[in-house]
Amino acid sequence: MSDILYNYGQIEQAVADMGAGVNSLNGKLEDMDSQLRQLQSSWDGQAKQAYEVSKAKWTDGMNGIVEILQSVSAAVSEARQSAEATDSRNAAAFGG
Repeated sequence: MSDILYNYGQIEQAVADMGAGVNSLNGKLEDMDSQLRQLQSSWDGQAKQAYEVSKAKWTDGMNGIVEILQSVSAAVSEARQSAEATDSRNAAAFGG
């Protein structure tokens, strides 16, 4: 029989790291958008339209990645809480 061990602190740190990664990614995307808006103000015609189409696709894709990272972070946090609660119930069943 194999042992199942959890390090709740490390799991929670992983959740915090994922959240920090999402925040960092969002910050970099906002910086990039700001810089591109300055450049875009000088574009006209087809170049501007092509950029807007590409930018919309890019934004949708990046928003999807952010949503996935947030979902994974929430799922890992919930799994940690569930594992810790189960561990506590099992310990209580043995009088611990």
